[in-house]
Amino acid sequence: MADLTTTAAVKTAFNITGTGFDGIIGALTTPVTKYIESYCGRVFDSATYTEFYEAAGACNKDLLLRVLPVTSVTSVHVSTDLPRVYGATELLVAGEDYIIQLAPGILVRTGGSFWTISVESIKVIYVAGFATLPEDIVQAAIEIIGTKAMKSHGKLYHISKHDHGDQLIDGIRASDIPATAKATLDLYRDRRAA
Repeated sequence: MADLTTTAAVKTAFNITGTGFDGIIGALTTPVTKYIESYCGRVFDSATYTEFYEAAGACNKDLLLRVLPVTSVTSVHVSTDLPRVYGATELLVAGEDYIIQLAPGILVRTGGSFWTISVESIKVIYVAGFATLPEDIVQAAIEIIGTKAMKSHGKLYHISKHDHGDQLIDGIRASDIPATAKATLDLYRDRRAA
């Protein structure tokens, strides 16, 4: 996981000169990134994901992938045997056995077939996330970090556990999030995270 922004970007946005806030801003960068990804229910970096699924119910033709946006699907296997086997005979063919809807991250079964409801019977390998981080997400991270750093005046009260010099940093509270940043995060919140 890469951080959503940098100390330099936060300092520029908040017109901070000198190095007095560098430690605090640097210490907040990773926790804020983790908070945003947790709140949104997704990661933002483009990566290859291997995930296991079962259909949400009988007669289900749609399978929702967890990470968006989906850029490609490498393979889909359906295994009905125990122990699970995900070899060539379990491999489905794109366009014949299922259709990929990239934007919403949905795999749709075709030909009257349905996804199986057995635990981890479906294995999907796919590429998802952003090759270039969305500017509004980066700006939200900058706003959260900068606001928190400026409010703290060098003291980070409740965000603790990661040792950073003499300060302890860990998590971010919902009350630390400015309304404009929260509105941006809500736009990217995974449909299953709400």
